[in-house]
Amino acid sequence: MDSQPQSDGQQRALFASWGCLPSEIVLRCWEDPQYLEKLKNSPREVLRDAGVEVDAAMEICLLENSASKIHLVVPRCPENLRHLDPKTLTPDKW
Repeated sequence: MDSQPQSDGQQRALFASWGCLPSEIVLRCWEDPQYLEKLKNSPREVLRDAGVEVDAAMEICLLENSASKIHLVVPRCPENLRHLDPKTLTPDKW
């Protein structure tokens, strides 16, 4: 697995395709409980401030893992599914 840090563009692409939060938002949530509350109450605003625009028609559902519960997300199926190689499938290729 590649250990290179992801660029901002790659992180934004991950969010768009898989719903993964950019790492700077995750880190700030861990460090600042008030920021986490802001994300819970106004996710669209927090994302926009981080440079991630979410279409107004898109519903945002925020889930928070705990020590006893994790959430698994199945990303939406890409339109070009037949052209993907499962051996090299990564979100940046979508």
